[in-house]
Amino acid sequence: MRTARHPDHLHDVCSALDMLNRKFKFDNRYLIIGHSAGATLAFQTVNWALTELERKAYYHERKRAITLSKSVAGNLDRIEQAFSAGVEHAEKPGDYHSDEDDYEDSATDSDSDSTKQSGNLEISHFPNALVFTSADGKPLDVPLPISLIALAGIYNFSAYSSRLGGPVTEFLTGAFGPRGPEWNMAAPATCECLNLSKWSPRRVIMFAYSQQDEYVDESETIDMMSRLSSESITCHHVPLTGRHDFVWQDGEQVADLVLKAVELTLENLFNGRH
Repeated sequence: MRTARHPDHLHDVCSALDMLNRKFKFDNRYLIIGHSAGATLAFQTVNWALTELERKAYYHERKRAITLSKSVAGNLDRIEQAFSAGVEHAEKPGDYHSDEDDYEDSATDSDSDSTKQSGNLEISHFPNALVFTSADGKPLDVPLPISLIALAGIYNFSAYSSRLGGPVTEFLTGAFGPRGPEWNMAAPATCECLNLSKWSPRRVIMFAYSQQDEYVDESETIDMMSRLSSESITCHHVPLTGRHDFVWQDGEQVADLVLKAVELTLENLFNGRH
């Protein structure tokens, strides 16, 4: 993993969730929690899942629209030919196929013209989308969690590198390549394709940070919370105590965070937020 580079880490997380959900069928009945770089991956995973849902919906809608338009054009051609030949009806009663019938037939049609056209439109509409597949070539299907907990996460790569430099820059370069536009595209606080505003309002986003953390400064949490606030996304902040690794290794504070997130989620559900 130390030689892996983005988006390999994200692909691994999404593959694991896809595999676990296929086996245990938990769907969105789970919460995702990450510490340090794991918090980064938690946000990237949710954002990827949201983008993938939007991408698939756009793809199927465009494919349907293209197929229907071809069907309408085909029926008009047949009617015109019939009138030209002096025939009152283009087809015998019962032979006519509606637009919807043509659309359904296209699902098993070997002709890939509409698929190709809709695919090209999809690519132009989602130019930076990451398309992940499993080892057997099937598209990954990652359910959205009901809540996200982020502990001492890294969210603004360029700002973090500028403040701490040295080993931090080396670490980020190893994971994301040389500093450049790719950093901003991958970082949750700076990426242009952040889709969290489309996540269910019943979800809970919780940040946790310790002032004794010696590796990740509080500015990272502030930057990410500010980004979410600018998009009117509600989030919670819980203070922690202890050094960077202690928080995760000790586990007691982490367990309390999970309980609190579950309580808040249930509160949202019972209060009828939708």
